[in-house]
Amino acid sequence: MFDPKELRAEGHTITSAAIAADNKRLDRLYERKLRNEDWAHDAEVKADEEHHKVTLAQVAWTVGNPVQAIAGGADHALIEAQANNDWLSGNNKNIIRNFSLGYVSDAVKKSAASQVEASVGEQYNKNFERTYKQWANLYQQKPAAALAFYGPYHVVMQKYDSLVKGHTDPVTAFAKTFGDATQYGSADVGPERGKAAGKAIDGVLLQQTKWWLNPFGVTDLGELGRNAAKQAVYKHVASAGNNSAQGTQSLMEESLEAQTASGEFERYGQFAVRNKAGTKPVGQMLGLMPRDSSAVFTNRWNAHMALVGAAPNTDPDSLIRYDDNGHPAFIGVVKDRHGDTRRVIIQYAELATEAHSYVSNRTAQGVTGKVRKAPTFTGMPAMR
Repeated sequence: MFDPKELRAEGHTITSAAIAADNKRLDRLYERKLRNEDWAHDAEVKADEEHHKVTLAQVAWTVGNPVQAIAGGADHALIEAQANNDWLSGNNKNIIRNFSLGYVSDAVKKSAASQVEASVGEQYNKNFERTYKQWANLYQQKPAAALAFYGPYHVVMQKYDSLVKGHTDPVTAFAKTFGDATQYGSADVGPERGKAAGKAIDGVLLQQTKWWLNPFGVTDLGELGRNAAKQAVYKHVASAGNNSAQGTQSLMEESLEAQTASGEFERYGQFAVRNKAGTKPVGQMLGLMPRDSSAVFTNRWNAHMALVGAAPNTDPDSLIRYDDNGHPAFIGVVKDRHGDTRRVIIQYAELATEAHSYVSNRTAQGVTGKVRKAPTFTGMPAMR
């Protein structure tokens, strides 16, 4: 009735199918185990990377240079978070330290502005008093930083500060401060005030005595540089002069220092240009201090003067910074020895090359203890 061979074959088929199914089940379990291990490893790597990013941001903010750290790949948002945390906790130490290195936190600027804006249209209250105290604390520690972070509201707070210190009660001082917004606009500065402000600015610029006019002993500003500085500070001096007990020199100091930190005013020795806010100065991009970046720029400038037949350190008729395919560059117009107009272009690549040579030369001087001659160019006398 039954063929034994067929029964044995059928049994083998059933057994084989069961074994195959179990093998597939084990394979799936093993694959799932591998996937879980991969996911766990990826999660661990990601956690390590995030921890490294946070640590790098903390180090850059507390003891390093945020500008250079961001250029090196540090997370900008994490550094901004560090700045905002310090600001909200009332800790200005790192905010001021990094401001002096050229880093003006956007998060702090927005927070400072929003605090003042919240007071507009309101009566004097405890919230405004806290806002005033926070501004006053920063202003006392670093006036230029207060201007940089509060922007146009800095003059408003100066007005209130001046009234309160003049023994006006807080409620009346608040009303006088926020009751007439036109008092803070430079467009509303009368001709007499504007003329007086311009004359006072010229007088301070001609003195060339303060560090922000002559940092680290660099060459005094030339005529074009003085004009750039005057344009940079005029609005603040003209408007703040009506609302602050500070003199012209102090107002200029905080204005130029704030604009230098934000990149709006960029200076190299006798040369200066004005930029839009947030521009990174070339000297900062090169990792140089003001004295060294001034020497590097002047070396390259004089090399171009030799090429176009102009005297060393010739002051330009115009000098602007522009974007050259994603890299900063400068274009200047000068008069040569014959009075003919010549144009010169200084690109970032040549400034970087000059900076490398300059730093290498200074480093070698320090190592050997010998004075080595700075690199010069054909037809160009050595830099003073």
